[in-house]
Amino acid sequence: MCCALVAASLCLPLAGAHAADFEPLVPVQDTAYKGSLTLYGWYTFFDGDIGIGNRTIDVGEGSGDLFDILDGFFMAKGDYRFGDFGVYGDLIYVDLSNDYTRTLVTYGWGFEGTIFTGTVTYQLIDGQNGWLQAVAGARYWGLEADVSIAGTGGVLDGTASRSRDWVDFVGGVRGKYDLSSAMFLEGTALAGGGGSEFMWDIYGGLGYNLTENFSASLGYRGMGLDYKSGSAVIDVIMHGPVAGLTLRF
Repeated sequence: MCCALVAASLCLPLAGAHAADFEPLVPVQDTAYKGSLTLYGWYTFFDGDIGIGNRTIDVGEGSGDLFDILDGFFMAKGDYRFGDFGVYGDLIYVDLSNDYTRTLVTYGWGFEGTIFTGTVTYQLIDGQNGWLQAVAGARYWGLEADVSIAGTGGVLDGTASRSRDWVDFVGGVRGKYDLSSAMFLEGTALAGGGGSEFMWDIYGGLGYNLTENFSASLGYRGMGLDYKSGSAVIDVIMHGPVAGLTLRF
C-alpha cells in the first residue's frame, strides 16, 4: 500500500489527477483456518478389571500385542470455531477380544464400544503463538463386555456378558502452542462423570506442519473409567502412543 501511495503521489502532478479519482483498496481477508479434522490411531495398553456378576477378569494380564487382540477400530476428532466460541468432537470405535491361561484356568474377555464426545468450546487465550480453550459438554459410552472362565471344576466356569450405555458430563481445556513455523505442541485434558463414577482423558503431543493445511502429530494419551451398574463393573485405564494426520480448513 505504501508503494501505491508513493507511486500515486509521483503520478498525480504529471497527470493532473485528484485523490478522489482513486478507488479505495479492499482489505485482505483473514485466511487463518477455522476448523480441523484429524484421523488418528491409538496403540493402547490396558490395566484394570472388567467384572460381570461373580466373574472378574484382569484385562491387563495377557493382553500382549494390541494387534493380537484388536478386531476393529475407527478414531477421529475435529473442531470448528465461530469467533470465540466453537465446537469440538471425538469419536472412538473399538472391538477387542483376548484370552489367557493362568494356573490351568483359562480367562477370556471381549470389549466392543463406541465413545463419542461432543462439546462447546470458548477461547480463553488467542495469542500469536498459540491458544487455550475451555471445554464443556458430554461423552456418550456404548459398551458391550463379556467374560469367560474355564478350568475351575465348575465353580466359576461359564460366560457372562452385559451391554451398557450412558452419558457423562465432561469439562476441561484444549490448547496449542507453536514452537516454530513448522512445529507445535498440542494437548487436551478432560474429566467428568454422571453415568459413571468418574472418567478422565488426557492427551499431549508434538506436531509438524507438512503443508499450510496438513499436519502430522505424535503423542501419548491416557483414559480412565470407573463404572458400576448392577452386576457390571468396568474399572480400567487405557494408555499408549497416538499418531494422527490433521486437515485444517
